Amino acid sequence: MTFAIVTDSAADLDSKFILKENIRIVPTLLIFGKVAYYDGELSQNEVLDRIMSGEYATTSQSSPADFEKIYSQAVNDYPSKEILAIHISSKLSGFVTVKPIL
Repeated sequence: MTFAIVTDSAADLDSKFILKENIRIVPTLLIFGKVAYYDGELSQNEVLDRIMSGEYATTSQSSPADFEKIYSQAVNDYPSKEILAIHISSKLSGFVTVKPIL
């Protein structure tokens, strides 16, 4: 039996592993002020530089539309139409504030 694997970017999986196993990733959001970025749109250095310069960052879960898009792709790509979903706990997700250390 073949099935799709879907997780979120909080899993922080190695990109080579993601490609090898064809894992679908629902990106979390990183928010600076009023601008939201999908996880991976900014490099780690860009994020660190912004935080070190005094900007505040928050995170948020993806929208229902983002989840629907990734799950639809997974279902369409696997004949069994089965998905193994592994996501961050609701006790750990939602808004997290990252304050700069100056």
